[in-house]
Amino acid sequence: MKIHLIDVGRGHFNGVINIPDKLLDRLGPNDIAAIVLREARKHLISVNVEVFVDLEKCEGTIFAGFHSVGKIKIEK
Repeated sequence: MKIHLIDVGRGHFNGVINIPDKLLDRLGPNDIAAIVLREARKHLISVNVEVFVDLEKCEGTIFAGFHSVGKIKIEK
């Protein structure tokens, strides 16, 4: 599985997080959000960061406070 980070933070960082396929069945939306949060924090100033993941749509949003500071797309 690949998680694409899209336009994260002020620098509009774009990157990919590769997750081994053997972990796919074990990961829920909260697990994926935690993985994304660890990477996204490297590109954000804010400490109040949350990640919301929708596995049905294979996408998500990264928020700092009430503002969207990036998107994610999940490629299985």
